[in-house]
Amino acid sequence: HVHVSRTMFGRTDAEQTTAIAKVYTFFDENWDDIVKISRRKRFNYCAKVDIYKDDSKSNYENWKREAKRKDGSHREALNNRNRDTFEYRLGRGTLNSWSFFSWIDFVLTISKNAKRITVKKIQSNDLVSWFSGIKESTAKYIYKRGAFRETMLALFPNIEWESDLIENQ
Repeated sequence: HVHVSRTMFGRTDAEQTTAIAKVYTFFDENWDDIVKISRRKRFNYCAKVDIYKDDSKSNYENWKREAKRKDGSHREALNNRNRDTFEYRLGRGTLNSWSFFSWIDFVLTISKNAKRITVKKIQSNDLVSWFSGIKESTAKYIYKRGAFRETMLALFPNIEWESDLIENQ
């Protein structure tokens, strides 16, 4: 599990709540691809966070309401309960350094971008904005896992994907 300082999401409680709501929205809308990166097959310690969604509100607005509650548990993929940190629980443990560092880079990239990405881009699920600044080695890992492939190709159009991935195995 990876804990990220709440200050990474902003200085004030309102800034932090807004950015964390964006992370919830990102995970909700991209769950299947994120699971591929996480390598999880069982989710008893990191289940998808489900909330009651008001159909008259956007997905982001529903998650912002949830993030304000500072709720969560040690059984959900995202834990907002800690006072000083926000916890990503979905990544499976590994001794493989490529998997380990790619998960860390994924979490840090999403966390950094949650602070700066606009609500409009959140609502359109602008994946290029979400992954802006991700390391090339992490992009290769994500691509190899079969997740976010078109986004990785858009971010790194000059990589010879298949030959580069064979060399990294």
